[in-house]
Amino acid sequence: ICAIATLVAFLLPFRYTSSVSFIPPNLNNSSSMGAALAGQLSAFGAGDLLGGMKSPGDLYAGVLRSRSIASELVKRFDLMHVYRVKKESQAENILNSSTSVTTDAKSSIVTVEVTAKSPQMAHDLASAYMEALRETNGRLALGQSSQRRLFFGEQLTQEKDDLENAEV
Repeated sequence: ICAIATLVAFLLPFRYTSSVSFIPPNLNNSSSMGAALAGQLSAFGAGDLLGGMKSPGDLYAGVLRSRSIASELVKRFDLMHVYRVKKESQAENILNSSTSVTTDAKSSIVTVEVTAKSPQMAHDLASAYMEALRETNGRLALGQSSQRRLFFGEQLTQEKDDLENAEV
């Protein structure tokens, strides 16, 4: 039995895991990117989709698990070719199964662990998750700022019209 176990251990391919951790910003600070992200996602009702977030880390973990980030990474690293699959959804599923996103309940530290066949690929994918999160965070914050500017612009136009009507 020992010889069989040793043979099987040598026949299995090597797997490498790379991890990256971060502390999400406090969502109570209205000037933070996290507040913008929370505002955008709650506007779309994503809070319920992400499982009723209990901490800021849960919000970021939900974004990291999103299909849009998985799709971006599949295209960026040509994972359809790497995983030898014909559909992008199959590559996304393999990527999701080799990726673990966890949030520490006490400290809200979010950890992303990616397992791959090469140490460089594991490292690159883990780093890419962080880059994709930063890009998504910035895009959502910019979207919220644009919405505010549009709202205030409409309010200003309405007030000018009301003022002109009052003068007449």
